[in-house]
This record gives sequence, structure tokens and C-alpha cells, in this order.
Amino acid sequence: MARKTIFHSLLGELEQRIGRLPAGTILPAEQALADEYGVSKPTLRRALAELAEHGLIAKENGIGSVVIGARSAMRRELIFLCNNLNFYSTTLSTFAARVRQENYFLSIVPLDGDAFTQEQIIRTAIEQSPYGIAVSADQTHNDLPIYRELASGPIPTVFLCRLPGGVESGSLAIIDNRREFCRIVQRLYREGCRKFAFFTDIPPSVEVVQERFAGFLDGMRRCRLKPQETLLCLRPEQQQEFLLRFSGPGAPDAVCCHDDRSALELMKLLRARGIDYSKIRFTGYDNLSLLRFLPQKLLTAELPLAELGKAAAEILLRQIENRSFKPVCKRLPARIKES
Repeated sequence: MARKTIFHSLLGELEQRIGRLPAGTILPAEQALADEYGVSKPTLRRALAELAEHGLIAKENGIGSVVIGARSAMRRELIFLCNNLNFYSTTLSTFAARVRQENYFLSIVPLDGDAFTQEQIIRTAIEQSPYGIAVSADQTHNDLPIYRELASGPIPTVFLCRLPGGVESGSLAIIDNRREFCRIVQRLYREGCRKFAFFTDIPPSVEVVQERFAGFLDGMRRCRLKPQETLLCLRPEQQQEFLLRFSGPGAPDAVCCHDDRSALELMKLLRARGIDYSKIRFTGYDNLSLLRFLPQKLLTAELPLAELGKAAAEILLRQIENRSFKPVCKRLPARIKES
């Protein structure tokens, strides 16, 4: 049994054992229990103290640990607040599997609605006093004041993909989009591309676009290339001039789109204008299922969504076990692949 999981496994096993015993039953001596479960005596005592705190047993001088009759179950609940259940389905699955190993049960709560609704959802989760909370925040409402309250409060919390606005410190499991976008540009450069464009059809204020555009610029710098303003489409009003650049000798030989969907949209726009883009290299991101509908190959990034769930669970379990555990940031690499 891994050292970092031994306490919570022991706690769950003792809780199940006590639940089967009648009130007034005296548990074996501490050393005997420690030997039976293969743990140290301090670890056993810590588990017994938590069970006593939750009213499952009582410590009686000269007798030992006694099972209490009318007991309430320990609330070994973790809450996962998720803004996109479909996208993070694999993440939720691996997160749930990992925390179940430590005898926790998971409540998955959709983080939907407007800013007021989402704030109420988060506040309700806090009022449930769970053992821990995982949060995948909605990008459009990522600066709610309740996030700062959650991050500074007593409930162990881990954020996925990015810290909310205004939260300066907190544990984070993140897919390193900026680094991977930089790698995509470098790979295309090695393949002979020299004139790069960037395209997005969603507002540049959205954090995921900012991250990926920053990675694009990092890649250009590493390849010692200078971005051309007319080959950057970051706003709807730039789109018409941007599309004109695909006709004639000034056309790009590579276009980095902020995700797979925007790559499909750009191809549709070019096709509608009768522009031949068969010799242009396109990149996307996220490795979505829609790639099979694209008219040509796309360089994309397969996100480590399963690893993201496991990493978030590990961080949260560490925080629960050790409340003095300092915030950490776990960065996960994506896998660049051809569609």
C-alpha cells in the first residue's frame, strides 16, 4: 500500500468495520489493531481520533474505544464542480476512480448558468462542508468573488486548467497549452513552414485563446520569426482582410488555429471564397471527434484528460491528508499528432 494512501484506506476500513458492530462493542487494543491492519500505532491513533470526532466511537479511560449506537455516517464526500461535463467526462471518470480507492464518494455538480447562478452553486457546495472540492471553472465567469473565498477557506481545493481571476495562490492541475502550442509551431518550422498565420473566431479575451496565442508567439520567437500583423486574425473585424491574404504570393504556408473547430471554420470560409488551401498546413487543438469531417489532414494536440483527473485527485488527497500541504501546480503535456 502506497504511503500517501494508507491513512484514508485505514479510515475507510475501520468505518466499515464499526458500522457492522453493535453499540457498546469494545474495539481491540490499539497495538492489536495496528498489527492487524499493518500500520503504525500513530497512524492508527490518528484514524481513531477522526472516527471519534465524527461520533462513531468514544474513548473511555481504562476501557478503550467503544462503538456508539446511534451514529451518523461520516461525510466522506468530495464535490467536483464542472463547467463542461461532456468535455471533461474522461477527467471525471479517472478522478472518481482514484478517490474511490481512498473510500471517498464523489458528487459531480454541473457549473452552469449566469454569474449569479454559478456563485450560488459554488456557495452551496461550500456550505455542504465536504472533505474537498475540485473545480473546473467556466471561462466566461472565471472571476467570481466566491472563488477567492473558496481558495482562502478551510476546505481543501484543487482547480483544473487555470486559477480563477483574483486567486493568487492555489493548487492546480493544468494542461500546458502554451508550451504545446509553441511545440506545434516549432514542428511546422522543422517541416519547412516559414510564413505563419494565427486564426481564432472567438473573443481574444477568453483565457484559452490568450494561452494558445502566447504559445504561438513563443514558437515564433524560438524559430526567430516575426509575426505579420496582417496574418493574425484575433477579432471578427480582422477576418475580411485576413482572408484576402490567402490569395497571391503573400499567402501563409501554415495557419495555427486556436482549436480544431476554428480550423474547420477557417477552411469553410476559404472554400466559400474559392481559395485553394490544399498546400497550406493547418493546425488545431483538442483532437475533437469532428476531425474526421475535415477535408484535409490537421496537426492537433490530444489532451491528457484522463491524466488530468488522476493528477487533480492526487493533489486533493494530499491536501486532505496534510492541511499544511503547500499549493502545487502539476503541468501535464499534450500529445501532438496528425489527424
